Amino acid sequence: MSGDKLNLFMILAGLVVATAVFAMLFFMKAPYGRHLRRGWGPLISNYLAWIIMETPAVLVFALCFAYGTVPKNLPILLFFASWELHYVHRAFI
Repeated sequence: MSGDKLNLFMILAGLVVATAVFAMLFFMKAPYGRHLRRGWGPLISNYLAWIIMETPAVLVFALCFAYGTVPKNLPILLFFASWELHYVHRAFI
């Protein structure tokens, strides 16, 4: 498949899955939070789940910034550092 066809396929596949989940949720409650049910997969602690959920936001942004083409001048570095410090504090502290 060429790149454009693969992108279109992935978009359409995502739309099909999203539509199926949307329809399914009219008939059942999603098994998380207060609707938790045993037998729907492994359970992990809330603390670990929070770490797993928040870590990519910090790391992916830092990697994109480090390897991206944006100029690394003082104002941009200050905004980057401010966001990282804020998000690390919000997510982990």
